[in-house]
Amino acid sequence: MLRKRAFDILRKDYVAIGPQDSLGDAVNRLFAHLAHTPDMDAAALVGPDGFVGVADSSDMLAALGDCAVDDGLRMSLGASDFEPVFAAQCRTCLTRPAVEMLDRRDGETPVVGPRDALVLVLDAIQKAGSRFAAVVDGGRVLGLVSARDILGELARLAETARGA
Repeated sequence: MLRKRAFDILRKDYVAIGPQDSLGDAVNRLFAHLAHTPDMDAAALVGPDGFVGVADSSDMLAALGDCAVDDGLRMSLGASDFEPVFAAQCRTCLTRPAVEMLDRRDGETPVVGPRDALVLVLDAIQKAGSRFAAVVDGGRVLGLVSARDILGELARLAETARGA
C-alpha cells in the first residue's frame, strides 16, 4: 500500500462537468456514463478557475430537490395543480448551471497528487469525510480515486499476504 500511488489506481472513466453545463446536462451525462460504468457514480466539477469538487447522483437529486421544492410548493401538496407546477419548476432548475448548484452540495473533496502514496490518499478521503479524492497535476484533473478503489487494493494486499 505504501508503494502504490494515486496514479496507479486513479479512474479516468469519470464525467467532467464544466461551467457551461446545466444541471440537466450533468444528470444526462452521468446516467449515460452509468450505463457503461455502473461503479463510477461521480462527476468532477470544473469551474472557470479549475477543479471545484465531485458530485454523484445523490448530490444531483438533492440539488434538484432544493431548487424545485420551495415553501410555496410544499404548502400546495395535494392541490390539483401540484404536479404541473412541480414539473415546471424541475424543468427550470435543470437549466441552471450545474457547477454552481452542485458546488454547494459537496463537502471538501480532497485533492491529491499523482505520486501521493495510497495510504495518504486514504487518509485525505477519511479526514474530509468524502468518498472520492481528485488526482490533480498542474491544475488539471487526471482522474478520481474512490474509497471503494482503495478498499479493493487493501483486499488484494490482504489476499497476497495470506498466500505468501
